[in-house]
Amino acid sequence: MKQLSYISCLCFCIFSFGLSDVNAQKELPTEKVDVFTSFQATIRDKDKQTLKPVLPDATTNPQALKYQVNQLDPANVSYDPPGIRPLAMKTEKGPKAYNGFAKLGYGIPSSLYANAGYHYSYEDKFKIFTNILHHSADNKSIKNQKFGLTAFELGGGLNTPMNFAIDAKLKIDDQRFNLYSIDSLPNGLDPLRKFNIASFGAKAFNTEENSWGVNYEVGFDYSNLKSNYGTRENDFEIKLKGTKWFSDNVPFTVIMGNHLSSLQDSTKSTLNNFYLRPSISFSGDIYKIKLGMN
Repeated sequence: MKQLSYISCLCFCIFSFGLSDVNAQKELPTEKVDVFTSFQATIRDKDKQTLKPVLPDATTNPQALKYQVNQLDPANVSYDPPGIRPLAMKTEKGPKAYNGFAKLGYGIPSSLYANAGYHYSYEDKFKIFTNILHHSADNKSIKNQKFGLTAFELGGGLNTPMNFAIDAKLKIDDQRFNLYSIDSLPNGLDPLRKFNIASFGAKAFNTEENSWGVNYEVGFDYSNLKSNYGTRENDFEIKLKGTKWFSDNVPFTVIMGNHLSSLQDSTKSTLNNFYLRPSISFSGDIYKIKLGMN
């Protein structure tokens, strides 16, 4: 109690000193404090609680789980088709293409063969081609056993922006044959048979199917033949063709035209033929049937 009185007195003096310092600084009285022991705070040890949880037995109280799944008919499920990107396939590089070609050969007995051609096209707008051929032979050991064939061909085509195209072709032939293996010929008879043939043709046709679903073609061909025996022949033919496709395997085609021919030999004759050729076709994997008339 005595110690507590001293501490209380000390606290009262400190509090009084604080109040006095607010008003005015005064001289503090001196007091004597005796401290017998130093204060030490300690915490008492507590007993540790050990917990041992016990799991309930699942067999004694089973839990029933219920799931409800709605049945859907796959045929009645509507969905947008998936967008499948095309698979890029790497293709092998093809052989290098050339616009022209040339062939040259020689055989026995004394046979020469030569052939050359050239073809050029520009962006599917027009095309042009030419071809030259020569083939001849001469057997020196057999009289008149020889022949010669020479041909020149020039053609081209033009695609128009109105969905039709025009093709044209010019060809000149020179054919020479000889009568051989004949013991004797009548006096004044030339064993050489020489024919010169000049021909020209053109046609126009559609490049895309029209609104009626009909493909059409119209054209003409002219040829003139002359021989060293005085034979003359002229042929002119004009032709129209139309095809209607009822399906991919059933086309109906009609061809009509007029063929004029005049022949002059020992006598002169003229022919004028008009023709009409309708036909229909049926085709499958292993068969094709065509019915028509002329």
